[in-house]
Amino acid sequence: MTATPSDTTVSAARVPIFPAATNSTILSTTVYKDEIFVSELEEWISLACLLSPRIQDKDTIDPFLCRYTVPDGGETDIHDKNYHVDDLVKTRWHGFVPASVVRRIFTAAKKAGREGWFAVRVHGFREEALTVMKLRAEGTEETFLEWEHSARL
Repeated sequence: MTATPSDTTVSAARVPIFPAATNSTILSTTVYKDEIFVSELEEWISLACLLSPRIQDKDTIDPFLCRYTVPDGGETDIHDKNYHVDDLVKTRWHGFVPASVVRRIFTAAKKAGREGWFAVRVHGFREEALTVMKLRAEGTEETFLEWEHSARL
């Protein structure tokens, strides 16, 4: 079986305002040391991967049922929105994908998103997953965040 890509667009998604990364290491800025912000960012990526309506700008769920908000990196005023609205594209391959192909996908995404951000999530056969996110503010070096998930105890 050959894995073929399929694209899905999430129109008008609430995208977090990522604090500027000033160095190529995750420890370069205080906000990326904040475990709560980093966990909320990973949650947002997960909701985006699920095409959840909670990240859409037109989401009208009753706040009593869901209190989800887009992650706030601490650089926005309390009266400002902590996100901007943009379209997201989710590209998915379903099936066996060799590591060399995953590496080429990551490299292509890195080249395409030179001045922005992207996230790549890979799931394995044994309930393991890896998410890598690249952030880059204009005029700064790249910063990478990585989350490793395992169902093993």
